[in-house]
Amino acid sequence: AVKEEGKSVKEILTSAFKYFDEDSSGYITPDQLDKALQGLGMHFDNKQVRSMVQEATGSEKDQQIDYQHFLRIFNCDKQEPGTCGCPDPNA
Repeated sequence: AVKEEGKSVKEILTSAFKYFDEDSSGYITPDQLDKALQGLGMHFDNKQVRSMVQEATGSEKDQQIDYQHFLRIFNCDKQEPGTCGCPDPNA
C-alpha cells in the first residue's frame, strides 16, 4: 500500500472523511462537502456539488455520502493491491 508519513491510503481517507463529516453523523451532506472543499481552496457551485454527491452515491435520490461511497470515489472499496487511486508499488 502507498504510505504517507507511515499511514496507509485508507487511513488518510478515513481522516479526510472525518474532516468532511464535521458533525460526526457518519455521512457527508452536500453543505459539508462544499464547506470542506472551500476550506481546501476549491470552489464549486451548488449544481457541481450535487453532481459530486450523485456520482459518489450512484443515485439522484441520495443526498448524503456514507463512508463506503466516499471510499468508492478513490477506488478504495476494493481490497486489491494497487487500488485506492494509487498505483501498485510492486507492479
